[in-house]
Order: sequence, then C-alpha cells, then structure tokens
Amino acid sequence: MILGFKARSGTGAEKDVRFIRFEDRMWLTKEQVSSFFEITPRTIDNYLSKFERELRQNGYEVVKGNRLKELKKGISEQFGNEMDFVAKTTVLGIFDFRAFLNIANRTPYDYIEIDQDSSVERDIAEKLDSNENVKFFCKLPSWFVVPTPLGNYNPDWAVVTEKDEKVYLVRETKSTHDRDQRREFENRKIDCGRAHFDALGVNFKVATNIHEVLA
Repeated sequence: MILGFKARSGTGAEKDVRFIRFEDRMWLTKEQVSSFFEITPRTIDNYLSKFERELRQNGYEVVKGNRLKELKKGISEQFGNEMDFVAKTTVLGIFDFRAFLNIANRTPYDYIEIDQDSSVERDIAEKLDSNENVKFFCKLPSWFVVPTPLGNYNPDWAVVTEKDEKVYLVRETKSTHDRDQRREFENRKIDCGRAHFDALGVNFKVATNIHEVLA
C-alpha cells in the first residue's frame, strides 16, 4: 500500500508525496523530501552534515546490505520504474515521518491549505502561526493516511514545537473528549492512530482547543 501526503507548495502547485511502505513504517527518500519542499538534494545533504545526529535520533536511517535489498524490492513493487535511481545505489538514506517534520522545520516552506468554511481550522491555524514556539505546522490532507484494521485513518494536524526541546505532535481536533458523543467506529480508528504514532515516538492526542493542541 502506498501512503500519500498531498498539499500545495508556496507557488500554489499541488505537491504529491507517496510514502514508501517498509518494515511497517512510512519512509521517504532524500529526493522525495527535496521535491516536496522545493529545495535541492544538496540542501538536504547540508542539513544532514549539520544536524545528522538529531535527524538520526528522529527517524533518519541509512540502509545497506540485505536490508537495502528488501527495501529496493519494496520500492520496485510500489513504484515500478519511477524511482530507478535507487537500483544502483549501495546505501540509501531514508526519512520517516518524524524526520520529515524535522526537515520541514528547517525549510522556507510556509503554505497551508485549510477548509475555508471551518472556523475551527482557521482559528487553530492562526493561533499556531502566531505562537513563537511553533516552528512548523500543517493541516494533513485527506491523502495522508495511516492504515488500520478498520480502514485508513486521517489525522488532522502535524506540528513541530521547540522551547527547551524539539517536540513532534500529531493532533486530532474534536468538539468533545467524551467518547460516547462520538461514533465508536471513529473512536477505534483514533485508538489505532494513537498506537501507530506512539510506535514512531510522535506525541499524539485528541484536542478540543489550541491549548490542548500544544499541550
């Protein structure tokens, strides 16, 4: 299964990132990350040279040997010849979702698309934008999904904050915390999403206001 993250760039062009499914996690190559943020692969290399330790702690890995063979097989099955540059490489750096957000925190990417009819989304976006501790945020589009036994789950927000330390957040915004006021099917999907992001070391919560989004 290919997971998608589709949003718009600062130029207004639609950007489409298809995650590589490998070892039950979502991964991106350097070329995919640089394409999404409209920066060069060399810029990614510069980030790696300056912040490699932090990126490795947050989900960046270099794959080689038999593990790389399995990854290449998975890429071929999912993408066909679209990523033929991978075929000849002997080592490959890959970024999981948290490392992707870490790179986002260092780029000039500053475009977000929200539902213009949703006052809740607009209010949260404006308050995130004005908070000095928020280094990056985005409204995750419907194409960004987490596979669960109940079907695909699409969380609402991804946020990177930094005060004493860098924190990666994924938030589901709801009008209430009362599970009885929500559909049980929806609750169970949220529970699956929480387990997924907990495994990635990403802070996941259901939030009803901006204070809970940032808590």
